[in-house]
Amino acid sequence: MTYKQTIERIAGRPLSEPELAEFTRDQWGLICSWLRENEGALTGYFPITSVSRADLENIGIDSKQYDDGDMKQLASKMADAYCDNIFWIDLPIIAEAIKQP
Repeated sequence: MTYKQTIERIAGRPLSEPELAEFTRDQWGLICSWLRENEGALTGYFPITSVSRADLENIGIDSKQYDDGDMKQLASKMADAYCDNIFWIDLPIIAEAIKQP
């Protein structure tokens, strides 16, 4: 799906190029929210979790020390750690539990 097709799907109608630019600018929050809600349908991948500066603060780490690049690196390493360790143990257990009456 192209960017234009995605935005038109969010808008619920076809958009001209000027309308597309205006809609994108004016509705950025809506676009981001819609993309998050529909990520699985669009990509086949369903998000598991995220990491934020608030998470760092909650464990006593000063998040002001971390720029966006640091946060991306942290998120990537956290995803690797999760997938390397408990993801494959928990996946079949939780998947089966969801389908049990």
